[in-house]
Amino acid sequence: MKLSFPHPFICAAALAVFTNLPDLRAQDGPPIDVGQILKALEAIKDRDINEAKSSKQKALVRIQAAASDPGAARDMWEEAVRATQFDGVSREATAFRDWKEKEGEALKDKLCQSALHLYFSWLSLTLQHSEGIKAHDLYSAVLNHARELESDLAAADAADEAAKREKDFDPKGNKHGQASQQKKSEDEIKRMHDQILNGLQGSPVVKWLAIDNLLMDNSTKVDDPGANGRRGKGRGGPEASDWEMAPGNLDGIYQKIIQVELRAAKDPHIVDYWDLKMKLEADAATKAKLAFGIDKFNLTRRPQILWARAQDILSIGQQNRAIAEMVKIIQTYPTHDEVLGWITTVENLLQPPISTGAATPTTSTNAPVAPAPATTTAVAPRPASTVPSGATSLPPGYTPGAPASSTVVVPTTPAGTTRPGVPAATPSALLPRTLVPRATPYPGTAPGATPFPAAAGS
Repeated sequence: MKLSFPHPFICAAALAVFTNLPDLRAQDGPPIDVGQILKALEAIKDRDINEAKSSKQKALVRIQAAASDPGAARDMWEEAVRATQFDGVSREATAFRDWKEKEGEALKDKLCQSALHLYFSWLSLTLQHSEGIKAHDLYSAVLNHARELESDLAAADAADEAAKREKDFDPKGNKHGQASQQKKSEDEIKRMHDQILNGLQGSPVVKWLAIDNLLMDNSTKVDDPGANGRRGKGRGGPEASDWEMAPGNLDGIYQKIIQVELRAAKDPHIVDYWDLKMKLEADAATKAKLAFGIDKFNLTRRPQILWARAQDILSIGQQNRAIAEMVKIIQTYPTHDEVLGWITTVENLLQPPISTGAATPTTSTNAPVAPAPATTTAVAPRPASTVPSGATSLPPGYTPGAPASSTVVVPTTPAGTTRPGVPAATPSALLPRTLVPRATPYPGTAPGATPFPAAAGS
């Protein structure tokens, strides 16, 4: 095959063009005004933060109004659904009307209205917490929300039980129970109720108000150099570790907020949550009417809850009471899967403080011994062949007839150790005390809860 090359004239022309081009790598833009750029960036950042605060405040006003008005809460939820799920779709008005007549009809039910109240109340508290208000300062409102949620969950369980009873019976004597349309309505109410309380992030109202980023986990602050301008950070969003983001998660609200505050205050009401949890799980196991579930609760879950309860008693400083209850749990459930770990915990609690080492006896002197940085203390010289006044024997290291300039070296006792012959002090927290079982529940215990201590098998 014959190779062809470009004409020599074309090659020369191309070489001339490229050699006359400027060196683009050596060029840069004109000098920049660093101060002016930083000032402009700071202004943009401040404007962004102020706009976020303004948006949050406007949203908070609307949310608090919805929390106190069932009608406003329903309207706001419906408008959020229309904007986030139907805006722009084909035949938008018709599709949204169909939703309101079917799924949306459940919002008129009392159970769903209760869920909407809880949703908007918790969203309001979450926004306040994201503004920097500490959970401690919101404690009363959080506790009130938890109590309202307890009532709501009890009402939902009662509605479930009623629906199950009516499934196979109705006043007219129909064998198959209520009509399918009513059953469908009950299912839609339960589904809507659970959807509302499922969580804040990603919910229709949060997306519609565009406050998702204001609820984000805020592990970095605005002035944190590691934030690197990430959007959604540094606007005061609550941290996942100290706040619950689902308004219907009773366990999360207690464990992340209420129990933390009670431990810090050394409040004996810390056991109320465990008494409530015991009752709720016992009721659930009983309603299921399954022998396996009942046995699992009695032999596995009940001792686990009792152990967690005892640990919280320990956390508020009642060590003797906690140890007594832990030992009772171990004795009552010796075959539990976690019993070995429980035994280790109690053994560690009963261990006396470890001494840092044996001490060497010191020699009494007539004058105080001056502190010295070294490990030995030099005592002032004594006259030869004399016994210190009041001493029954010569001190260690003392040589009769030694020159007056000689000194007696007395080893010092290391800090934190005991001297031989002197018994170590017994920690007051481990002194034996008499525990008197309570005949009545602790203050604030949920109605129907078994007083504690009680027979572990009861």
